[in-house]
Amino acid sequence: MTRSKKRFRLLALFLILGLGCGVLFTGREGHQQSKNEKPRAGGDGAQTSQPLPTAESLAHLPERDRTALNVLKSIYSASIDVFCKVVDEEGKPVPGANVEYSLNDKYFKSGTKGQTVSAPDGTFRVQGNGASVWLRVQHPDYFWIRGKSEGAIPANKVTSASAPAVFVLKTMGPKAPLTHNRLTTKRVAHDGTPVGLDLKTPQPVAADGAPIQVRVWVIDAKPQQWSGYRWKAEIRVPGGGFRVREDELDFEAPEDGYTEVLEFSMHPTDPSESWASRIPSNDYFIKLGDGTYARGVLNLSTLPDRAMVSLESWWNETGGRNLQAGKHWFGRAQ
Repeated sequence: MTRSKKRFRLLALFLILGLGCGVLFTGREGHQQSKNEKPRAGGDGAQTSQPLPTAESLAHLPERDRTALNVLKSIYSASIDVFCKVVDEEGKPVPGANVEYSLNDKYFKSGTKGQTVSAPDGTFRVQGNGASVWLRVQHPDYFWIRGKSEGAIPANKVTSASAPAVFVLKTMGPKAPLTHNRLTTKRVAHDGTPVGLDLKTPQPVAADGAPIQVRVWVIDAKPQQWSGYRWKAEIRVPGGGFRVREDELDFEAPEDGYTEVLEFSMHPTDPSESWASRIPSNDYFIKLGDGTYARGVLNLSTLPDRAMVSLESWWNETGGRNLQAGKHWFGRAQ
């Protein structure tokens, strides 16, 4: 086989793999344009695409390679005509939703981009060419839902005005007067000495009487010993507790079901688990002993000679259970 034939067959293989990635990885962040990138619109609101290979540009190739590339050309040139609808969590139409889309019509490059807006009945239509089209919907009065507010539709997907592809947004509820605090301490004693945390201050406080108390023990480790070692941690909320927040768009703190003490332990020889130097990062509802409700992200990690803890929290100044700030980026809750 000549070097030219090998080169073009490798090219065809890479193009096929590129197409597969474009269609299979539905809704990937990589398909999203950055927030500073603005589509350069043509007359129909979409970017002007570079032309696909012409018959003249392929004329010098061997017939087998021309056939392979023509197949790819036909795939990337497929007609796209999709009917879609934007609804809320109850299935009601969302008019005025901003729709961003990107056609998968180029080899190893960002596709042709465009924008449109949903009609009063929540519907919109996207037409063009490509192997697939990736779409994202947003609205300033709704939250973006992971896996439901964006996605890819292949060219051969059949949609119609009576059976559209559906995208879902979640209605924002009433906003609460929340205070945001980010607390980080890079040195927590590793001998069990308690450290106090307060949602309302950015620095650790005295452990005695603190709303949250943290204790860490690092056992049989030596400074600069980076192999596995035994450690355990205890995070206590006297008179209150933690409850895992399962849904990132759940803003109503439960009244009960809280665990007063979170306990973690790690042993390098325990066959039932993989050793790690940190606790899993979890999003929690937090109820303090004075009745204050909050939501927060807790992180704790250990080193042979110390531990580190951080807590980013949003708490309701009125004492209520509504923990929605109403702020969002690309429709994501903050």
